[in-house]
Amino acid sequence: MECYVRIYLQGDSLLSPSSLVDAAQHSSNLPLTISSPSGDYIGLEFSRVRNSPLSYLDYAKYDKDEKKVNERLQTIAHHVNALYYPLNIRITLVWVDIWKDGDKFEVATSGDHTLDGFLNYRKDIIKAHPNDNAHMLTDIHFESNVVGKAFKGTMCSYDYSGGVDVDHSSNAAVVAATVAHEMGHNFGMEHDVDYGTTCNCPGNQCVMAPSSGFACYLTTLKRFRFVKFVQELLFRVSPPSFWSDCSLRYLYNSFSRGVDLCLKNPPERTIGDAKCGNGIVEPGEECDCGLKQCLHSCCDGKTCRLAKEAECADGDCCDLFTCKPKPRATVCRASVGICDLPEFCNGETPDCPADFFLQNGLVCPGRVNEFCYEGLCGSRPDQCVSIWGPTAKEGVSACYQQNINGIIQGNCGYDVLSSRFTPCLPDDIMCGRLQCGTQAERPIFGDPTTVSSAYTYVRVGTESHQCHVIRTTYVGQKNKPDPGMVLDGSHCGDDKVVMHFYYKHCHL
Repeated sequence: MECYVRIYLQGDSLLSPSSLVDAAQHSSNLPLTISSPSGDYIGLEFSRVRNSPLSYLDYAKYDKDEKKVNERLQTIAHHVNALYYPLNIRITLVWVDIWKDGDKFEVATSGDHTLDGFLNYRKDIIKAHPNDNAHMLTDIHFESNVVGKAFKGTMCSYDYSGGVDVDHSSNAAVVAATVAHEMGHNFGMEHDVDYGTTCNCPGNQCVMAPSSGFACYLTTLKRFRFVKFVQELLFRVSPPSFWSDCSLRYLYNSFSRGVDLCLKNPPERTIGDAKCGNGIVEPGEECDCGLKQCLHSCCDGKTCRLAKEAECADGDCCDLFTCKPKPRATVCRASVGICDLPEFCNGETPDCPADFFLQNGLVCPGRVNEFCYEGLCGSRPDQCVSIWGPTAKEGVSACYQQNINGIIQGNCGYDVLSSRFTPCLPDDIMCGRLQCGTQAERPIFGDPTTVSSAYTYVRVGTESHQCHVIRTTYVGQKNKPDPGMVLDGSHCGDDKVVMHFYYKHCHL
């Protein structure tokens, strides 16, 4: 029996629930910043079109001037990064695609239709232009005053990590709020009114608030004939700039489930010139908090220079209360497993040292036939627990015979380009799809919208055993591992361990 989960579509309208929102404060039981398990900043590679979204704009709207379009997209990306900066998430523009000779697919007034077309287009170009998340900007106005569309909980997925947004305001910060909102859905966030409880927001409205307020106000203004007056008002109105505590809870939950899987590698290239206020410390800058008014006193957001007597303004070893490096031996990156090592501040610099872990190939401390690789212990039982919960265990050996079949219940990988499962060679069945035994109905890993599960039965003697597997769409991008496959370092036969995660062959 194959068990799949459904995809839920988020539509954002200017008149009905689903659109703009601000960035919000956190409740007392939440951390001040959301970070990866290692404590590092999360980087979203954004394509407009850490990789940020792809961006597509109506070329004629900007006088068919490629420079103007690029400047517009970079400005929007900088504003999006500024919104996510307080959450320890960096948005980096890595690719821009400007359509000069017509649309690459049908861009319709139906937001759903356009989103489907764009996500299919993204799959066609992602190999040449790798990105973690992609967004399309268009001047087409969607039906029912919708200003954006995105799937919920699909960040890092091959087929659904993206959204479409209307370039509905001359104020780049207003459009950026829409993009940040739709990206929030990709991160798994709901609207602030959808939680069944009151959400606390430090401003009039937060980024994940429905659009009935700010966006609807802008729409009403645009209906008047006094266009020049309206444009002046548009620039005076402040777009959302905070996240509600509800949004932070959803983001924290998403990260605890591994939805940030693809966001831990720095981008190989970025788009745009150095600019104070984009949240990235670039040559000539001492700091850059992403806002003109920083949330701390260590950096002057207008000049990107350190405040008077400040020694630092960023970094895991910078104390933002004293603006000085944290004391020597302060833990700046905790160990995330038995094969990982903690890192400590040196008391002199604001940055945490490079990530160190036990040498590849060493036996995991206290284990037998389990080996360290890239800071992780290749343990099938532990991996099953991380995917299915504390009561899970590794499936019986007979389960791995399924991996010869090259189907969802057993395989040696999934090729997203051909939509086919790869069957394992007989000697490699222990290296392929991880087989687990569990009573859980669904995995605790990943977002339900991007992780499908399946199981089958095998008989060993007179006993019947369930063999559970997961498949995600997180695969398909360069150097992105499939979390449903057996980890490197796992024992896979006499004198054999799994190596080279992406190929899944057992090696002596």
